[in-house]
Amino acid sequence: MKRITRWTTFTSHVYNPLYRKVMTLAMCDMKMKDEKAQTLFWTKFNAICKQHKVEEVKFIGFMANATTTNWNAMRVVYNNG
Repeated sequence: MKRITRWTTFTSHVYNPLYRKVMTLAMCDMKMKDEKAQTLFWTKFNAICKQHKVEEVKFIGFMANATTTNWNAMRVVYNNG
């Protein structure tokens, strides 16, 4: 979904087996989708989780498009891989 012209909307989803649906966790509009911006997204995501008493975010796996910046940002923040 494009929300702002010439910006990129970055969205994080999770599959919830209880509801059997894909649910949106977070959404952010970015001027650039480089590794720095995406690392900031995941860092802020973790900070918001902690504010809501989710101390440690544990993902079973990641699914992203083939862009190297997506994978690099997740590796920087979550140290896997």
